[in-house]
Amino acid sequence: MTFIKKPFLARVVDALKDKEELKTPVVIKHGDSMDLEIARLQNELAEKKLPEDRKKIEQQIKYLEIGKAGEQSLLFELTNSFLPIMILHDVYIEHKGLNAQFDFIIVTRKFFMVIEVKKYYGNITVNEKGEFIRTVNRGSRTVFKEGMYSPVRQVERQVEVLRSMLMDHKVIERTPILYAVAFANEKTVIDLKKAPNNIKDKVFRSDGIVSFLKAELAKKSPMHFFDKRMQDF
Repeated sequence: MTFIKKPFLARVVDALKDKEELKTPVVIKHGDSMDLEIARLQNELAEKKLPEDRKKIEQQIKYLEIGKAGEQSLLFELTNSFLPIMILHDVYIEHKGLNAQFDFIIVTRKFFMVIEVKKYYGNITVNEKGEFIRTVNRGSRTVFKEGMYSPVRQVERQVEVLRSMLMDHKVIERTPILYAVAFANEKTVIDLKKAPNNIKDKVFRSDGIVSFLKAELAKKSPMHFFDKRMQDF
């Protein structure tokens, strides 16, 4: 979507004042793009007759449902955080010929935060080069191991698009934009022992998001926003 400032908080404009009255999370935008795509694929599936066509679409639906479950897991953690934050879920931005799809953009009193959600089976290891490797074990035997595109680089690109857009629209000047990658499978083991420091503090499981936000909110920031200022974003 094209950036327009006011609609982001149009649903809560009457509830917020220029004070620090916000105490709990507010969801400004609920995600629906996955639901729409799943519904489209289900309709397409109903029209397909060839087994190979049906199998391909069924696999696409499965991946989308896994992704949706991951995002819902993180949304649950955020909405039950008891933090004064505003949550935008599933946001699409186009700016200067660039585009980015955001799983979550969080507005806090001190910073913005972009969160990319991943839900994979298996464990994740990040080596000293910052490379992400996914491993699936069955008992003591490794049955699957592969490298994957760095989700940290993915979210860094999203931040670049968001920062450019917000600065060009004079929405922010000094406001920090933090970012992180959240793995939503509660059984996933994340090995960051050898990971570079610039990755270690940006990767965690979904159930670690509240601790992360609390720690960042406790730090000093060049900005501190009251409710109406948060609303104006």
